[in-house]
Amino acid sequence: MVAAHTRRSCRFTEAQVPISIPAETATAAMKQAYFPSNSASTTRFSANRLLLAASILLFVSLSAAGATEIRVRLDRNPVQMNESFTLEYSAESSVDGEPDFHELEQNFEIVNQSHGSQMSINNGHYSRMLQWRLTLVPRRAGELGIPSVQFGRDRSEPVALLVESGSSGSGRMGAANTADLLVEVNASTRNPYVQSQLIYTVKVLRRVDFASADLSEPQLQDALIERLGDDKHYQATRDGLSYEIIERAYAVFPQKSGRLTIPPIHLEAQVLEGGGSRFGFFGAPQTRIERINSEAVELDVKPVPAAFSGKHWLPSEQLVLDDAWSQDLKQAKAGEPITRTLILRARGTSIGLLPELNSAPAGADAIRSYPDQPVLNEEKQSQGIVSVRQEKIVFVPEKAGEYHIPAIEIPWWNVKTGKLETARAPEQTLTVTGTGAAAQPAAPQQAQALPPVAAQTPEDAGAAAAVRQESDAVIWFPLAMLFGAGWIATLAGIAIRALRFRHRKSASASESQKSTPVLKGDVIHISDNAVDALKRACSGNDAPAARHAWQIWIGKQPDAERVPYLSGLAAELEQLDRCLYAKNDASWQGAEFWKAFESVHLQIKSAHKAAGRAKDELAPLHL
Repeated sequence: MVAAHTRRSCRFTEAQVPISIPAETATAAMKQAYFPSNSASTTRFSANRLLLAASILLFVSLSAAGATEIRVRLDRNPVQMNESFTLEYSAESSVDGEPDFHELEQNFEIVNQSHGSQMSINNGHYSRMLQWRLTLVPRRAGELGIPSVQFGRDRSEPVALLVESGSSGSGRMGAANTADLLVEVNASTRNPYVQSQLIYTVKVLRRVDFASADLSEPQLQDALIERLGDDKHYQATRDGLSYEIIERAYAVFPQKSGRLTIPPIHLEAQVLEGGGSRFGFFGAPQTRIERINSEAVELDVKPVPAAFSGKHWLPSEQLVLDDAWSQDLKQAKAGEPITRTLILRARGTSIGLLPELNSAPAGADAIRSYPDQPVLNEEKQSQGIVSVRQEKIVFVPEKAGEYHIPAIEIPWWNVKTGKLETARAPEQTLTVTGTGAAAQPAAPQQAQALPPVAAQTPEDAGAAAAVRQESDAVIWFPLAMLFGAGWIATLAGIAIRALRFRHRKSASASESQKSTPVLKGDVIHISDNAVDALKRACSGNDAPAARHAWQIWIGKQPDAERVPYLSGLAAELEQLDRCLYAKNDASWQGAEFWKAFESVHLQIKSAHKAAGRAKDELAPLHL
């Protein structure tokens, strides 16, 4: 009977809330059941009392054994500072509540935690395993120990743990290491000149596999830092051990003199555990986190040396100035452009330090120079930055003679030798023959640049005289030929087609057509996009955009209708080209160009309106 009751009571033991019964109470109950005070009662021994006593003893024993056992396991002991380890809790039955890991955070950083369960049936016996896995990194060295952790009213046992401070380093410059992982940093020089280049190299040496890794970037407040290309991968040997090396390089330009410090580089890697299966209880790779800091790099930056006499400080490892001309300088002709190309290459110099290169020739009244926009480029090579500045200058001599173009000298400081050097483009003599376009009467080029505006009427005669006087002073056609090939093609086509158009008219009307442009009956074909772009460019005083929009728009107009636009805008077009191609500090103002354009356009529309073919007026430009 007792066994039967025992089996029945076992069915609900796990579900019952454990109740603590004092030992004294249980003992008294047993005495009352087995040794009643009344001797007469002995003969009346009761099976019910015996059953009650046995039940109480069984209940007490089950209550004492009701707490779930929680096992604790460390993947290794001792552990190193800046190195993670795995702490694992497991139980074969349900625990009273969720675990509280806050006590661990006093001495450890919890970087990862997971929870899972596994069920199995062996020979008809069902079992269940609960498991909690934490990845910890110690906050300090010493005998820390893992404290007891609460799982509701269940608790784990504390575990002793020793955290060692780790290796102090291998002795190589800028190296911090563990057994299988190293980080090395190196600077090409510890004593650079201000604004000069030093190469900062970071190497990660490993003999283990990574699940992932994060390498910090160098930081220095008073410096420009640029990464040089992609990472390099190769093999090398350190202290007899073979390592895979990942190398990364940076160009560093300190911007002030004095002592500067590049802080340590930080590496955090999830290292795959070696030996046996790499997959843990939950099917995830078994990893540990390793954190390594390199050494800091101290710099003593030198100021601009007193021996440097240049106007602009220019430190470099190597500097070369190339000078090239588009033709023989002894065979130049008046009125024809000649182009000079200057290229400055500087190794180990930031692009912002390269100076302007052009120089004005002697006799500027008789020869004009028109510099193009400089082309700047930075080449990132494994040895550092190579900065390149290219400038093109167009010279247009107006008359025959000899013109002296002065030498260009660029003082720079050789950071390798510590000496002042000078890059030089020698003085050149330009020998010009011919009379020049300005001395030629009724030059064909001028007729193309300013379409037929012969003085047949007083208004046209005055406009043509003003334009011709200004054009004699500034030869803008060669500039348009160089910097506006499409514009020249448009003008040439206009002239040819206009001549053909006039040739088809009667002889009596031919003379009149030379001075008064004939309007076709077709509607003016205006590209709305081009007009809008031109208006925006004029409103924003954007000369290059205005020239581009104008070329697109004029190219879409009927041949004969281009002539009044070109003649009416001749002065404004010339001013626009001056601002684009001449050495002129004055900024271009687009309001006058738009005003002239709108005026000519309204005149043509008025003529169309008289013929019954009016078009909508252009929207006004609000400046």
